[in-house]
Amino acid sequence: MEVIEIHTQAENGHVSFDLPAGHEALVNARLRVLVAAEDSLPASSKPVGTTDWAALEAIMTEVVKLNPYRDITDPVQWQRELRANDEKHYDR
Repeated sequence: MEVIEIHTQAENGHVSFDLPAGHEALVNARLRVLVAAEDSLPASSKPVGTTDWAALEAIMTEVVKLNPYRDITDPVQWQRELRANDEKHYDR
């Protein structure tokens, strides 16, 4: 499913818009259109499919600093133990 966000202005109760270039699959497609006034959306909302790359980079930098796997000396054994614990959890 292809999802795009389009900003437009309602005029006299009517809304119209042109599909952006690069979305040729939608030109003759049956579309579902959801309408929300921009001022009714939370300030923190982001369009569907967008990523805040700066925030993601900051989080990953913090994860690297924490080094959460620093105590794992045998990754294979660690995985076995995790799986064994999962099996115990799901056998309840």
